[in-house]
Amino acid sequence: LERFFDTNPRIVTRFPRYAELLRKRGGGSAGEVDQALVSYAEADYRDLQVLFNLAWFDPEFLAAEPLASLVRKGKGYAEADKAIVFGEADRLVREVVPVHRRLREAGRIEVITTPYAHPILPLIYNSDLGKAADPTSKSPPRFSRPDDAVAHLKRSAELYEAAFGAAPVGLWPGEGSLSQEVVRLIADAGYRWTASGETALAKSLGIGSFARDSRDTPVAADA
Repeated sequence: LERFFDTNPRIVTRFPRYAELLRKRGGGSAGEVDQALVSYAEADYRDLQVLFNLAWFDPEFLAAEPLASLVRKGKGYAEADKAIVFGEADRLVREVVPVHRRLREAGRIEVITTPYAHPILPLIYNSDLGKAADPTSKSPPRFSRPDDAVAHLKRSAELYEAAFGAAPVGLWPGEGSLSQEVVRLIADAGYRWTASGETALAKSLGIGSFARDSRDTPVAADA
């Protein structure tokens, strides 16, 4: 009741029964959830379980069997229906790497990776670097393990090669966090390019932030 409506409200409205269950719960306050605990029946919970999980599938998969039948059914789901949903989710998850490997090998896409545990590499390299991004931030006692940062990059490349049969080319750093020191480590690990966000780029260029026009497009983006 607290978490199974955590999706885009527009997606909820695609499923009439899902929207009905949301109205029945009301808001997400403790009092409303407590009231819903009284009013919700077992069938409501089962429908909520199925519909919440269906809501996270791409419409392309919802339009094909076996999920299309569950979408048409709309409500009154059984335990067997839950098994279908979870089975299809498991099948699709298992397809993620093989599909992307085929597309990569065909030259249609590039697959990038991230440091092994998606860490904030600059803070692992030296936690004092946080002050460069925000001089007002509160810092813990200094922590500096460049070797650990290197290990995240090395392990990431190993896992990528095991999955895709080739070394990675691009790297998305955890939360887009970079520093000059970390960029050198990324290059030393064999990556040819990395990326970050607009805020980091603007600060690196010394312009504070990018101005935007009425269509939210950056002005002088290549400044």
